[in-house]
Amino acid sequence: MSENNLVNSVLKALDVLKLVGDSGKGLRLSEIADALGLKLPAAHNLVRTLLVRGFLEKRNNNRLYIGSSFLEIAENQLHKGLVRSAEQELQHLYDFFPGGVVIFGLAANSEIRQMMRISSDRPQVLQRLNGDAYHPYANASGLVGMAFLPDSAVLQIEEHHPFAEYGAHLWKSRETLEEFLAAARKDKQVVCPFDTDRFFRAAVPILDRNRRLLGVIGMSMPAINIKHPELKRKIINELKQAAKRLEKD
Repeated sequence: MSENNLVNSVLKALDVLKLVGDSGKGLRLSEIADALGLKLPAAHNLVRTLLVRGFLEKRNNNRLYIGSSFLEIAENQLHKGLVRSAEQELQHLYDFFPGGVVIFGLAANSEIRQMMRISSDRPQVLQRLNGDAYHPYANASGLVGMAFLPDSAVLQIEEHHPFAEYGAHLWKSRETLEEFLAAARKDKQVVCPFDTDRFFRAAVPILDRNRRLLGVIGMSMPAINIKHPELKRKIINELKQAAKRLEKD
C-alpha cells in the first residue's frame, strides 16, 4: 500500500504504541525518542496526546505503559464473539432448566460485571444488564472472580471491598474463605453456601487457553424447584459444558 496519502503523525503515534506495548516493562520518553529517531519535543507531543486520550499511562517510576483506553478496545474486541455465543448458551440453559435465573458475566479488570440474564419473570427476554459488579464475597459469580482472577486483581478487589467490612460477617475468618476458594479452583465451580434453604446458586468460570478468566456463567434456582440432589449435579454439569463451548469460541 502506498504511504503517500497516509497521515504521518498518526503513523508515529501507532509506532509509539507498538513500541511501548512490545517493551513489556515500560519506556521513558527519551527511550521512545531514540528508538523511533524522533526529536524530543516531537516525541513529547505524541506521548502527551496519547496520555490525554488514555492510550498511554505514566506510572510512579516515570515510565510509560499501555493505557486503559487501548486495553478496553482490545478487551471489547475479544469479548464480542464471547458475548454473542453466551446469548445462545443462556437460552439453552433456561430451556433446559426453566423456573430459575441464568446469568452471564464478563471478567473486567478487578471485577465480574453483570452482562446478561434470563429469568422466570420474563422467560422470553434476554435481559442486558448495566455492567455492575457482582458482590465478591456473597455471590457465586463474584466468588468465581475471587477464585480465578489473578492475585493483582484480587488485591484491587480487597482494596475496594475490605474483607473485614464486606466479607467477615459471611465467612467469619479469612482462612474459611481461602479454603472455599481453593476448592473452587480445584473443582472449577462455585456453589454459593449462603441462603441454601431458599436458593441453589452455582457458577463456573470461562477460561481462555492460558487459563485466564474471561467470564462466568451461572444459575440460581429456588430450592423448592429442586426435588432431588441429582438435579443440582445436572445443573453444574450443564454449566460446565456451556463454559467449555464458550472457551472454544
